[in-house]
Amino acid sequence: MTAHYETFDALPEWVKTPVRRFRPEDAETWVFAPVPALGNESLMKVMNAGEEGEVRIRAYLNTVMGYFFE
Repeated sequence: MTAHYETFDALPEWVKTPVRRFRPEDAETWVFAPVPALGNESLMKVMNAGEEGEVRIRAYLNTVMGYFFE
């Protein structure tokens, strides 16, 4: 069964922690904004697309964190 996320707080920690790190001012609203790197879909929409969406978000967050913080 795939989880359905409606709020930032409902997302798993593996999503919230990096998002808070690179979007500290607006993490809770940013997850609903279109992201060019995600085909102009929001992180929340992609997360709700099932296992494939979670794989996409893991890859995206790993790329962002590696680019900006490592």
